Amino acid sequence: MRRLGDLERIGQGKGLVSIESDELPPIGGTCVDEHLEVVGTVVDIIGPVDRPWAVLNPTESVSLTSYLGDRLYLR
Repeated sequence: MRRLGDLERIGQGKGLVSIESDELPPIGGTCVDEHLEVVGTVVDIIGPVDRPWAVLNPTESVSLTSYLGDRLYLR
């Protein structure tokens, strides 16, 4: 498990996570919270090269608003 970043924005049913690492997450990577509960999957990487964002597609049972501002991880 490695740190992905903080969920900073939500729009159109997707979440935007600021990537904290120099290593980009894989498309399709599973994103979890600090309790290892699955939050969603990475569907895209957007933004400038020096400060990219991961676009997160939440699982059906997850409300992203409850994770807004929280740190998320890749499993």
